[in-house]
Amino acid sequence: MLKYMWQTGEGKPVEVNQRALIHKILARYPGQFTLFRELLQNSDDAQSSTVEIHFEAATSRKAGIDPQRSLIVMSSHAVRWTFKNDGRSFTSQDWARLAKIAEGNPDPGTVGTFGVGFYSLFSVTDRPSVLSGGKGVEFYWRDDKDQLHIRQGDLPSEQTTCRGTIIEIPLREPSPIPLMIDFARFLATSITFMVYLKDIRVFFDGHHIAHIRKLPELTEVLDLPIALEHSSPKKTMVVDGIQYHRFAIQVEVSIETLESSLTDIPKSCEDRISLQTGVSMRPYTAKLGLTVFTAEVDVKVNESLSRELIRCTAKKPPSRLKYSLVYTGKEEYDLSPTKLENSIFQGLRADLNGALHPRIFIGHSTSQTTGLGGHMASSFIPTVERESIDLVNVPIWNSELLYIGGFLSRVVYELELSAIQTLWEGATERTSTSDFRPSLEFQERLFQRFLHVLKFFTFHHSTPSSRVGKLLQESFYACSTLPLRFLSSVGIRYASDIRVFNQYCAKFLKHVPMLSQDVTHVGEGIIKALPDEHNIRIVALSDVLQDLCQHTLDVEELVACLQWQLHHGLAAGMAELWQVVHFEGADGTRIKLSSIQYFIDSDGLGPQIPLIGPLPSSLIPPNVTKDFTLTGLESFEIMSTDPRYDFTRSIDWAETVLSFVSSAWSSSDEIRHLAKSVFANKSCIPIFDGLRRAEDSYLPSKNILAFDDLHLPVVRFPSGLEISPEMESLLLAVGVRRHLPPRLLLTRMIEMREWNSPDLIDHLIQTADTLSSKEISELKSEVIFVKENVRQCASKTFFRADELYAPLISFRQLHLPLIEWGKWRDESSEEKHLALKPNSSIAWDAAVRTNAFAYLCTNLRSVYSGYNPVNFRHIAFVPAEKIRGPCLEKLGNVFLGDQWKTLGFSVIRHRHWEDVIKELGVQRHPSASLLLHLLETEPPSNEEIARAWFEILAEHVPSFAPLDLERLSRFSMVPKTISGQRTWLAPVQCYLGRSSKYDFYSKLFHYVNFGPKANHFLRHCGAMNEPSEKDVAESLIDNPERFYELTGGHERFLQEVGDLASRHTRIPNSTVSKMRSEPVLLGVRRETTSSPERWETIYLLQEPREIVIVDDIHAYQLFGDSIIAAPRDMPPELERFYVLLGCQYLSTAVSEQCNESREIHDTETCSKFRTLVLQRLPLFLHHYPSHQPGTLASRSFSRDDIVVRLWERLSISKTFHLGNTTTTKEQDVWATAKFEEARLQLWLSHSGKQDLYEIAICLCRVLFNAVKLSDALLLTTILSEDLDILRRRGYEVDQVLKRQHDINQSESGLTDTASSSCLIAPEIITTQHGGEAAPGSLTSSLQVPLSVTNMMNNVRDAFRVATRSIVPTVEPSGTVTAVLPPAPWAPRQVMPRSYIQSNVSRAIAVCNSGERMPLHHHNHADVDNFLNNGYCDVTEPIGHLRFLARSRLGKMDNVDVYIGQDTPNAETFMERMHEPLTHFICIILQIAKIYIVPPESLRVFWDDAAGCIAFNCKGILYLNLRYFEAWHYQDVKHGRPHRALSSWFLTLAHELAHNLVTRHDSEHAFWSSAICEAHIIEFSQLLGTASSV
Repeated sequence: MLKYMWQTGEGKPVEVNQRALIHKILARYPGQFTLFRELLQNSDDAQSSTVEIHFEAATSRKAGIDPQRSLIVMSSHAVRWTFKNDGRSFTSQDWARLAKIAEGNPDPGTVGTFGVGFYSLFSVTDRPSVLSGGKGVEFYWRDDKDQLHIRQGDLPSEQTTCRGTIIEIPLREPSPIPLMIDFARFLATSITFMVYLKDIRVFFDGHHIAHIRKLPELTEVLDLPIALEHSSPKKTMVVDGIQYHRFAIQVEVSIETLESSLTDIPKSCEDRISLQTGVSMRPYTAKLGLTVFTAEVDVKVNESLSRELIRCTAKKPPSRLKYSLVYTGKEEYDLSPTKLENSIFQGLRADLNGALHPRIFIGHSTSQTTGLGGHMASSFIPTVERESIDLVNVPIWNSELLYIGGFLSRVVYELELSAIQTLWEGATERTSTSDFRPSLEFQERLFQRFLHVLKFFTFHHSTPSSRVGKLLQESFYACSTLPLRFLSSVGIRYASDIRVFNQYCAKFLKHVPMLSQDVTHVGEGIIKALPDEHNIRIVALSDVLQDLCQHTLDVEELVACLQWQLHHGLAAGMAELWQVVHFEGADGTRIKLSSIQYFIDSDGLGPQIPLIGPLPSSLIPPNVTKDFTLTGLESFEIMSTDPRYDFTRSIDWAETVLSFVSSAWSSSDEIRHLAKSVFANKSCIPIFDGLRRAEDSYLPSKNILAFDDLHLPVVRFPSGLEISPEMESLLLAVGVRRHLPPRLLLTRMIEMREWNSPDLIDHLIQTADTLSSKEISELKSEVIFVKENVRQCASKTFFRADELYAPLISFRQLHLPLIEWGKWRDESSEEKHLALKPNSSIAWDAAVRTNAFAYLCTNLRSVYSGYNPVNFRHIAFVPAEKIRGPCLEKLGNVFLGDQWKTLGFSVIRHRHWEDVIKELGVQRHPSASLLLHLLETEPPSNEEIARAWFEILAEHVPSFAPLDLERLSRFSMVPKTISGQRTWLAPVQCYLGRSSKYDFYSKLFHYVNFGPKANHFLRHCGAMNEPSEKDVAESLIDNPERFYELTGGHERFLQEVGDLASRHTRIPNSTVSKMRSEPVLLGVRRETTSSPERWETIYLLQEPREIVIVDDIHAYQLFGDSIIAAPRDMPPELERFYVLLGCQYLSTAVSEQCNESREIHDTETCSKFRTLVLQRLPLFLHHYPSHQPGTLASRSFSRDDIVVRLWERLSISKTFHLGNTTTTKEQDVWATAKFEEARLQLWLSHSGKQDLYEIAICLCRVLFNAVKLSDALLLTTILSEDLDILRRRGYEVDQVLKRQHDINQSESGLTDTASSSCLIAPEIITTQHGGEAAPGSLTSSLQVPLSVTNMMNNVRDAFRVATRSIVPTVEPSGTVTAVLPPAPWAPRQVMPRSYIQSNVSRAIAVCNSGERMPLHHHNHADVDNFLNNGYCDVTEPIGHLRFLARSRLGKMDNVDVYIGQDTPNAETFMERMHEPLTHFICIILQIAKIYIVPPESLRVFWDDAAGCIAFNCKGILYLNLRYFEAWHYQDVKHGRPHRALSSWFLTLAHELAHNLVTRHDSEHAFWSSAICEAHIIEFSQLLGTASSV
């Protein structure tokens, strides 16, 4: 089957959608600055040492603009990026690869692999270009389709010798300038592992704003460690050398480009010199030193692996490579960077706390982390997007490389350990003590350095591939058979010889190598990863025995040794250990621990109690056992306690100890302090039957002995010792009681019923100073008190004290519960001790409530002086009134003003207490938040209530913050009845009063009227008197159909939209943008009816892009049934509004193609129509109402400018394309026209029916780019009617034909005056040496630069169109001639040159003096004798211009600025138009300098209403910025000022001529030309240097 298909089928190439392919490639490049990453890598591959990156802003800064302002790039957008390097220029192979996707560089020494990095440029641009080695290539999408094309060519000769490459990147859309902190961080990280690249510079609009350099400092070759395995597991890579590199990364960044949040920029940099010579700015310099260890690797791969690498990378594997590791030492790491330095070098500094930043570099940083503390770089094979290592397709190569990485890490680790060992041993030799270790301070320094090494080489989880970190860790350990070395308590040792840290052993072992606690914690990861045979073990008994044989322990060490023994439960080895341990006694003797038999119980006597007699040698010193518990000491079975000397077990010894302590009680503060802690919670007080705790014992006093029936534990010494005052003080101090506790008395009162509550209280008052706070608190909680007038049968007989009040008259009036008491004394101690309630919290009866509030107000400042309103805001206690009646309210809900009752709030009733009420916390009026909540949740229910509310709120508008009023503007709180239904509107939806326009607005918008006062409040809430232009536009956008319906038809609708159009500048851009995508415009569709001659007009609301404006009636006749057109005869401003919203002119939507057959050479016919067009066309253009700039209608046509050709048959194919609609129609025509090769070409059909209307149609299309019916009919009339008929109709036939004749003669250069049949030819005055030239001429010795010649031709054309008079002409030879207008019926004379120069000087002098000077009549013949008459007075009033009085806004470079009265946003004009204004003034000042006109005689104005380009008023020249902004600004902005200079050179000459002649006529044209001619030399010199303007 396949064979048959192969034989019969047809082969076709597979098409690739290149745009989609590139986008898919770019989708795999997610990293930031990917484009710059690729370009920097390509530059390094080209051996570039320097790279420049240029950002060009959308509004490029030029000369004369403050460079400081130009550096504020944070808010700027770039439109172009330029990348330059000084590397090798492109070779032919490079150019060939550039045009191919995925064809990488085969050079194994380069990083590029897949050949797709360059295409990252298409993420931001559609037309990048590359310039290198005298050639250039530009990429572009042909016809905006999906196939990428290139255009290649040679560069100018001056650029062919430049070394390096330039890449131009015009951005697809303006892009923000990168934050310079982030960009500098990226560049600093990128340059680190570059081989050749040492210098990167960043520019913004020509200003140097950042500079990143790699500064080498030291390179050293290191010896290879012998103990490490140099070869990778598969022997493909062998390390044959290690190098140590020391260099610095220096970053200079302009301070103006840094974020304002970075406030630690050193002040010293404020006066630094700029990065760019001659420009003052403040650079900030940051510097970071780096250490890089590099392994030199020899590579030998087998054939199989070589084939696999070539398949994956399209290049042979390298024979040698390098593997680098960035290591940051302890001293470098501890250098405290500033906040800014830390931000810039964030990607380069070591990461010791999780390895989140260190990455694998493949030329540039990837997303793959190393897992340890530093970056690594080598010739890894990445994934296609170069974001990680490919361990799937080429696992062998990358795994072998990772072994080299682990090997290099182990080398650096061992080098650091050897350095630490050298320092340790050197310090040990220098110490003067007998200790074998350095000083503690030096040890701490070395341990901190070792901790830094451990953190750096601790392997963490690597991302996105965890295998990378695992492979590095495996090779780190596997590259050596020797154990890993660590810094221990005795120096550098192998892991197998070191012991795990033990908090007790560390205090008494001196010779056992042990890790420190910090090392154990920090190196946990490394220790766990050690091979089993190299594991670090815990401290064993044998280690302890071996160490303790060598030294004697002090007390602290002995305690630690015993604690270690106790916690490790070494019962089996205890005897052996005690035989070995020796400690130092109090007298310095060496005591063997096994000789100890007894210890003192610290819970008993303890070290605070002096011992009688000397301590026996078998007793362990108390300062050793003080920190051990009795259980712990008893676990040492070798020792025991003696109960005879324990005062908690021996009553006689307790009496002895108490007697001894009491004898010293009054003389020793230390004894008094220690006694309380020693006797606390111990049974050590003798009583009749043993020992009791102090708090459970009583002194033998009268009060105590009265209760002998209770058998209380009273202090009694066995020897009958009397209790002395000192003994009593001791016993009371340790807690022995003098009186009975209240609880015991209470029990006795209840059980024996001998006392009542007052009796108990009287007794307790007498002993109050002996009661503890706990006992007083318990007494308050006892339910033992009786309320007044409560019988025994009552349900509740007893109460707590805090439930009752003192039996006072004021409290009885408040009906409060009072305590039953016999005779109560005011300010009695009973009230103080019982804590009875001093005040009332609430009363429910109205009368009582009034009394209570009066009581509170009366006593607020005396009894309740500590009152705080905050503590009572949750309690409703204030008597108040609401609409519904009296009530109790909380403080925050009651107010003073009666008006607040209308809004539903409570108001205070007791106005006579107003001053005290304020102190209670009652506010005068509700807070803004309360009012907002009310209006949001409970708006007024009807219009009447709303009026009352809003009138009240109007008086309190100042209480609302601007944000509150903003919120109110959106609350639905304004009631309005619409169609019988009540609804609530937000203030911003309402308009106040009645519409001043007509009922349409009343229907479209919501008008309300609550009276002047209430309306005042709503106005502050956002309600307006009339809808704004934005409101009307938004209403149209929201519901176009309703808008149209309310207008009542298309005429009224167009009137409303026309009103919007006339004020469209006041509509926000965001609203205009929405209008462009909504059906808000009225269109017209023609539909056929039953009668073929009639059309039915249907009006439709459409989106602007679906409507075309008919400017070509012929095209409309063809495609009228396929389009929706804008209504006919729209006002100009409405038509412009349609265009603004996105409507397209019909002429721009129609393309046509002419199909011709055989050409017929009929000279007679062609000449006939050529003569007709040449004769009648100027007549038509002369009477045309207005010439549109940029069309051929503003051009004059000579004989050579019109060509007529005759064809056998002509047909036109016209295609209408709008959106998704495309319609093509073809028809035979008799005439068509086009403008080609600078000529107007008219083609006629021999077979077609002659119709001058067709000529008129096609000529209008060429002249105006569109066809209007009135234009076509007018031109048809002029073409078809006899000249006499046209004269009778008022056409200026003779004048126009004469002028056209003059132009023809001027263009042809004829000198024979008899060459015309009826008109006298103009006189030609040619400049000769020594002769006097006519106006407008130049001497023949003038050498006009070639670069100026074309520009002068443009000047000539422009001036000829403007004046139709004298024009200086530059001949090919360089001679300049001037053509004077003829005098039709008289001979001519030559005007003296001195006369011309004199009047030119006078015209300029008027501007210098500020006075108007009329034309000076010379003794020679008046100018009127030489020139034709024909004047028209043109003046421009300036009364409507308003000077911007503030000098900073109204003047620039001594040139005053004016604006029109109706110019919107006048206050921001200077700020908005700053850049066009700067360029314009720069242009006119240069021209004014040529004319010697002072800046004070110049004025710049902007006026939307004025139609003039410029005018002269009393010698002051007014120039319209609006025309410069529309015609020349973009050219000047992009460095092309020639056209602007030419245009305004002529404009100033035109206005200077008005100092001599008021009217616009041939005389004025003569003097304009003369002024130009007098200064043309200086102007040509200016044009020659115009590129620098």
